[in-house]
Amino acid sequence: MLHFIYPTTLLLVWLLAILWYFKAVKEEDTKKMKRLFWIVFLVNIPAFVIHYGLELWLLAWFVRDIFLLFIIVYIAHLFTRFKKLFVSLFIFVAIGVSALYFFSNQLNSSGSEEFVSSQGEIIFDIKNFDDIDEIEAAMAEYGAKIEKTFPNIQNNEFSELEEYFTIDIDDKNRGIIEEILTKLSATGMTDWVETNDVVQLSPIEMSTATNLPATDFTMFNDPFAKEQWALKALNMEALHSYLEDNKVSATQQARVFILDTGVDSEHEDLNDNYVSFSKNYDTDVQGHGTHCAGIANAVSNNKKGIASFSPQNNFVKTTSIKVLNDQGQGTQVDIIRGIITAADNGADVISMSLGGRSNGGKETAYNEAIKYANSAGAIVVVAAGNSNDNAKNHAPACCEGVITVSAVDNNLTRASFSNYVNDMKMGIAAPGVSIYSTFPKNQYRSLNGTSMATPYVAGLLGMMKALAPALTTKEAYDILKKSGKETSDIQSTGMFIQPAEALKAIQPGSVGFWTSFVNFFKKLFSF
Repeated sequence: MLHFIYPTTLLLVWLLAILWYFKAVKEEDTKKMKRLFWIVFLVNIPAFVIHYGLELWLLAWFVRDIFLLFIIVYIAHLFTRFKKLFVSLFIFVAIGVSALYFFSNQLNSSGSEEFVSSQGEIIFDIKNFDDIDEIEAAMAEYGAKIEKTFPNIQNNEFSELEEYFTIDIDDKNRGIIEEILTKLSATGMTDWVETNDVVQLSPIEMSTATNLPATDFTMFNDPFAKEQWALKALNMEALHSYLEDNKVSATQQARVFILDTGVDSEHEDLNDNYVSFSKNYDTDVQGHGTHCAGIANAVSNNKKGIASFSPQNNFVKTTSIKVLNDQGQGTQVDIIRGIITAADNGADVISMSLGGRSNGGKETAYNEAIKYANSAGAIVVVAAGNSNDNAKNHAPACCEGVITVSAVDNNLTRASFSNYVNDMKMGIAAPGVSIYSTFPKNQYRSLNGTSMATPYVAGLLGMMKALAPALTTKEAYDILKKSGKETSDIQSTGMFIQPAEALKAIQPGSVGFWTSFVNFFKKLFSF
């Protein structure tokens, strides 16, 4: 609740400044108003620090607030001179701001929401390739351009994705998409039809928790490890003791693909554990993907930043596929293409801290993509969502074949925002409140969300796949569940992951020579 204090006090400061000015103009007594203004202003300063943090560059934002205060007082001054004009302008602006707020709220109310893409608006699964000419004829009046959705797919036998087509409609016909969908379905030549929705991340929420106890670790020399309460909750000391005492070594170096807003590959605490798939994916303006990458696989014991799972950093490599743009938006097709690309390039784990609402058959294409990834040997991990809702209402969290991750706080209580996983076949819990991790340009920040919980599970699964490359999603989930720890609300969160116990359940020697040999060469030639 603390994150409401800053915007509330800021609004009060502006309001009190206006009232103070009006009283002064009318030559009324302003002592009480003046006193109240300064009290609220002084409360606003620590509220700002709690909301944003103590980084020096954020002083620019505080100066912004002061500048806006002067602007507002000046507008109040103009109002006293041109009342009628300002009343009209005020009504106009109020209506505009209200409409903007409502639209914004609709996009972000459930953690991530969708609206239809402005390109490739419709996707469909064709029954028979020979019917494509007839479908093109039926869509010609809409200026439709039809092309294969996934033309570069490498393993057609894994799923039906090769049968998917995308329809790009003329801008003038975008307002009648429902009519076009109905007409396309009526041809009887498709198995299903749906819009290519745009998924938009909800705004990244800064963590406001300031009372979490510092954690002391002798096994880490990373200066910010003490800020990571999750390391204690995950019993990382037991994990490292197990690895060292038993001289556990990786059968392969597993690859965790972060499908997100990109990753800052030059970050001081990520670079040594990062493999570039494409230079286009190695930057991150938004910050979400870089934060997730640090949680999954930051470089431990390098005397920089934070720590992650492996003490010697020899189990997992992280890479990035950018499926969301710099504003945190991406289409359903973009995300599925990312899944396919990761699967075709040797992904052991695919981590997706994204999603939106599902309505009926909305997850059909996602299901096929996940089936494809699973067939290629990848485990897909997805955030449950941040709407305090049933994860079954959100895709790809509700899809077949994924491990769905809820978020818990430092008391192992379900986070107030986290979707619950009661109805998920493979629901699991991980830390998702006040999570300190990497941020672009060698920064570090604390954020909240099931987005943060997901890469904890992905990083652990990477460790598990490093020991047992042939591990399937179901086998991995069963291990996480049996080795996990109960939360205070086990039904809604699933078991809380325990890395040491999970790795103990895997016998590295049980992986056959031939499997190891095949996986080695698969990784060697995948990039």
